[in-house]
Amino acid sequence: MKRYQTLFEETKTPLFITLPSGQILEVNPAGLSLFGYTRNEVTRLKISDLYAEPDEYKKFWQKIKEQSWAKDFEAKLVKKGGVTIDGLISLTAQKNTDGKILGYQGIIRDITQRKQAEQALKAYSQRLEQEIEERTHQFETQIEQLTALNSVMQMVASGRDLQATLEIVAQEMVRIFKASHSEITLLNSDWTALEVVADYSRDDKESSNIGLVVPLVNNPSFKQVVAIGEMVVVSEAQTNSLVELIHDNLRARNTHCLMILPLLSRGEVIGTIEIDLDDPDREFTYEEVALGEMVGVQIAGFVENARLFDQDMHRAYKQLQELDRLKSAFIGVITHELRSPFVAAELSAQLVARYAQHQMLDELQRQIKQLQDELAEGRRAIDNVISFASLVGKKQKLYLEEADMATVIKDAVKPLQDMAKTRRITIKLKLDSQLPPVRIDKERMNEAIYHLAYNAIKYNYEGGTVEISCYPGQEQLTLTVQDTGVGLPEEKLNTIWEAFAQNSDDIKRGIEGLGLGLALVKFVVNAHGGQVAVTSTPGKGSVFGFRIPLQQSQDGEQI
Repeated sequence: MKRYQTLFEETKTPLFITLPSGQILEVNPAGLSLFGYTRNEVTRLKISDLYAEPDEYKKFWQKIKEQSWAKDFEAKLVKKGGVTIDGLISLTAQKNTDGKILGYQGIIRDITQRKQAEQALKAYSQRLEQEIEERTHQFETQIEQLTALNSVMQMVASGRDLQATLEIVAQEMVRIFKASHSEITLLNSDWTALEVVADYSRDDKESSNIGLVVPLVNNPSFKQVVAIGEMVVVSEAQTNSLVELIHDNLRARNTHCLMILPLLSRGEVIGTIEIDLDDPDREFTYEEVALGEMVGVQIAGFVENARLFDQDMHRAYKQLQELDRLKSAFIGVITHELRSPFVAAELSAQLVARYAQHQMLDELQRQIKQLQDELAEGRRAIDNVISFASLVGKKQKLYLEEADMATVIKDAVKPLQDMAKTRRITIKLKLDSQLPPVRIDKERMNEAIYHLAYNAIKYNYEGGTVEISCYPGQEQLTLTVQDTGVGLPEEKLNTIWEAFAQNSDDIKRGIEGLGLGLALVKFVVNAHGGQVAVTSTPGKGSVFGFRIPLQQSQDGEQI
């Protein structure tokens, strides 16, 4: 008994003993220290007096009555002076030989710090979840915006009607930025005014501003954008002196905040994009401003490209009326005028990539890669024009060398795998195992096979097949490219190998519609002393191919 009393007094864990009624009989020093009572004070208390919440005590005492014990029962306990702590109580009944309860002995643990730590951790977790949710929302918004921007760029790139294209851009700006209104202006030749060329409002009852001339004099916001080439965000727009000249328009549209973006082409401002917000509690976010800057860079290149294209097309068609040299003149215009805009477009894609490196997701990087691939395809199309011009101008020679035709075919098809995968086209190679070495210009032959395979994929049905076969004869090597695509009518088979064998509408679709691919194939094959051939059935597919001699003349032969 003495030993028990010693342990009771000396243990660091608060211990207590009560009567069956809950009246406290004894508390060890650790318990007195925890609650701040003296022995005389504590023996006048009941266990219920230590509970901060009576309902918790009722639940606790009910459990004791039901099973004569309780383990790790959490409760809010009150110290002397009214200070509340979190406690963990374990209690067991002491019975005589007849099973009668003589009293209870128990342990109290102070878990206040643990509970505070748990609450702090819970609060931190909630904050972290909230931040993650907000950040995820930001990323999703950015992805949505850039996906929409990529879609706009594709529409713009495929457009040839400048007015219609700019109207689409204005409409997409309203959608992407969840704005109320957007308009696009172009700078006049003497840099004194901007003319509204595209206008879109979420409210279809608003009158259009197309044709409105906005002077730069006494118009500090637009003048600053034009002079410096940097975007401006105007808050409290209806009273802001920066846009005083257009206050009436802004009030009529209920615009509270607007962003004015410069259209920068080759370092010079050619116009602006204005995006309006009609929500007085909203301003443009940092991400929206960054996206807006990208929009300005992208759209400007296409606007300038379209304007130059229109000028060049007008000049080319005028030459068609005066000269009998359509092909050379048109190629000269295309090769000279369209290279620079494509270089500018590539630089713009690099700008998008730099923004993405800071905080964009992998999916965004893939979208940017897709845009860069599309630009590279445009450059390849320009290179086709250059190659054709060189061939027509007799400026290139064949550099013959012994080559493995199977390797040349595989190398030519390899860049088209992604295109085929996207359209679910299956490419089959049926190459004779006994193909002899041939003397060819590998670069030119690669180019010819590439164009045959490219057309077979491009004009194929989704899920179709392209089969490339190559086999030797006694004196000639034969290559065929068979597809399951749209085919050609018989009347076109005699002209399909000629350059520019399309009508004017085809030309307006862009370089891919100029019909240079097969013309290049024919030039290359003829230069190797061979012949091209085609058979086709509309709706069932075509077979394009050529035959070349197995023996060629010496290196350096002039085309």
